[in-house]
Amino acid sequence: MLLGPALPRGAPTNEALCIRPWFAGMLFLQLVLCVLHFMINDIWGGMMVILVTAFGYQVYKYDMDFTWAMCYGLVVAMETVFDLIHLAIRVGQVPEPFFKKYMLLDIILIAAPILSAIQAWMMHRVYTSYLHQETEVLLQQERMFAGYNGPPAGAAAPPPRNNRPPTGGHVGSDAGNRPYDWNSAGVGRAIG
Repeated sequence: MLLGPALPRGAPTNEALCIRPWFAGMLFLQLVLCVLHFMINDIWGGMMVILVTAFGYQVYKYDMDFTWAMCYGLVVAMETVFDLIHLAIRVGQVPEPFFKKYMLLDIILIAAPILSAIQAWMMHRVYTSYLHQETEVLLQQERMFAGYNGPPAGAAAPPPRNNRPPTGGHVGSDAGNRPYDWNSAGVGRAIG
């Protein structure tokens, strides 16, 4: 049973709610990138951006729930890596200068990793703010129980326990104060 201010599982933190409108703006910019993909006939790239944006909308729709944010953050972090690889291929393989012959493609290649990296950072902030808030709640609950050391005042104290350590070489009772005879292991005993 939790006492004190309990944090519901997945509830958004204040920082997550502050990030939420900025995240919506990032999703809008991602949709603009999707349109640019379709304008240069990159159907596959456009469909992938739609899927990632739809996933991001779920994060937005569920008030920046930290579990959705964690999953989306992993997706956009990987997307950042792939977009950077795509940009590196453009830099290394295409001799044309940027923003000349392939204007829309260059805009996509530069904007995509930036948007993905910003979204990954936002999801990192949402997740870490939730962990920080959860830790604070647990510390508050621990402080509430820190003064509890035993039964309430006036209650009968339990009888003292005899926690005498065993004497060396003796097992069981002190009958005869003899060491245990290991040769008698498995030998039957008479009752009575």
